[in-house]
Amino acid sequence: YSMSFDGNDDYININNPFSTDLDQVSISFWLKTDTYLGYNECLVAKWTDQNQGTARPFVIYAENNLINFFVNGGCRAVTLDQNELNFNQWNLLTFIYDNLNNVIQVYHNGILKSSNTISCQPMYLSFNNDLNIGNLPPNSNYYNGELDDVQIWSKVLSLQEMQDYMNCPPTGNEQGLLGYWNFDEGSGSTVYDQTSNGNNGTINGATYDS
Repeated sequence: YSMSFDGNDDYININNPFSTDLDQVSISFWLKTDTYLGYNECLVAKWTDQNQGTARPFVIYAENNLINFFVNGGCRAVTLDQNELNFNQWNLLTFIYDNLNNVIQVYHNGILKSSNTISCQPMYLSFNNDLNIGNLPPNSNYYNGELDDVQIWSKVLSLQEMQDYMNCPPTGNEQGLLGYWNFDEGSGSTVYDQTSNGNNGTINGATYDS
């Protein structure tokens, strides 16, 4: 199964899942859409508009035919041109934040597409706000399309790991895997975190697609 979002009011909410700021974070998921994402459509975000950088650890959203990855209130960003996407096919997107090596990157299907240097701080994941999939918390900027296998890691995924997980998804027991939602429940209103961290999500309108 995957999860389908209608672009009107569908999203998944995960209540404040992380407790530690991190220097290295990887965010990865499969995306399928039949056209360009609309202005400000939000894919995954732990970001609330409280006028302080710590309330905005990260957001991944569309703007002007780009998919943007903003970190720490916009301290640094990297973008993917939507022309790289294969429409009506599954695309693996991987976003890397590496504060130890001063780099932020985006990969498409395991191939580096964009990279910028950074000089920020650890990602403010410990801030007490929610993680949403399919919109911008709490209730705006809804995504229209499908997502699958959303993963958040406390490390930088290597190119080999990205390629491995393209062919065989994680099991949930991998070292450094903070949260993993594979949407394989197929029914019900809860998506279960496949790691032992218990960061389960609540489905709001989104539907399973086989």
